[in-house]
Amino acid sequence: MAAKAKTMDKFEQYHSKFISGLSPLKFDDTSYETLTATPRNYSVAVLLTALEARFGCQLCRDFQPEWDVVGRSWIRGNKKGDVRLLFGTLDFADGKGTFQKLMLQTAPILMLFPPSVGLEARSDAQPLRYDFTMGSQSAEQVHDWIIRHLPPGPKPAIYRPVNYIRE
Repeated sequence: MAAKAKTMDKFEQYHSKFISGLSPLKFDDTSYETLTATPRNYSVAVLLTALEARFGCQLCRDFQPEWDVVGRSWIRGNKKGDVRLLFGTLDFADGKGTFQKLMLQTAPILMLFPPSVGLEARSDAQPLRYDFTMGSQSAEQVHDWIIRHLPPGPKPAIYRPVNYIRE
């Protein structure tokens, strides 16, 4: 019972941080480990990326604004946390230990961790990986992939603010 309460508190704590921000949560090795550890009665979508120019990941820099659109759309449409999903970004500069532990040699990598306990739990709580082999993806493509792997029910739609600067 105490483990269940602790898991629920973990979601509530990070969900309040998520909705108070303007983009997905910024993770480091510790917060990544905390949020992806089992038991989990929520889902976590984590973008593992390498944004600094010295890493030379153009795809990472191209995709980041799209990832932010997905995260902001979720914040806007799921303030109460009815769909128990958190969004986060782990940059290589903040998560070298995690990248090494997962033996990652490339970025970006999007992982979706399903719940491991509760009604929505999957028998195999291993993370799902999004395929970036076709190059940069749109927020809509990633959003569709994520909701395909979530329990049935209403999900927030993608919201793109009007770009008044565009010519």
